Amino acid sequence: MLFCLISKKKSAVILSICIAFCLTLTVLSCTVNGTYVKSKEDRILFLKNLGYTADEDYNEEATIITVPLNFNQVYKNYNDIQIKSGYNLLNYRGEELYQYTIKLKNFKSSTKYENNVNDKNNKINENSGDNGNITDDDVYAHILCKDKKIVGGDIMSVALNGFMKGLTKCD
Repeated sequence: MLFCLISKKKSAVILSICIAFCLTLTVLSCTVNGTYVKSKEDRILFLKNLGYTADEDYNEEATIITVPLNFNQVYKNYNDIQIKSGYNLLNYRGEELYQYTIKLKNFKSSTKYENNVNDKNNKINENSGDNGNITDDDVYAHILCKDKKIVGGDIMSVALNGFMKGLTKCD
């Protein structure tokens, strides 16, 4: 009955608004865990959209990894980082994923990170000698893909006082 009281023009406007809303939700849901990457250039663009600068001269490394069926504590901790970033590796237990490693440059070395490998309190260890500074030579991105879709990954440092964080916007 309500539909009969609304003119065709108003119905078209309401329908257009509903469609626009649904499309917006679809786009927003794909920005975190629905991104498809077909090439090195796509992965570099993905990182750029997060605020990172890839070293384009670095030869990207691709490795096939198998997500274990049962997660030990290391995988549980890693998956906690994934969940905070909008991903969940539990959905890929027992499956093979491509892990792409890309070196980052121009990295902000003074930023504090959520998971420092030397500090159980998830803060940079202030007693590490260099107050948590990380050099450009130390920082890499890992992008995990299944059928060219990003399903997880991390930004990490190989430095002694290194860190690991999820694929989230650069601070």
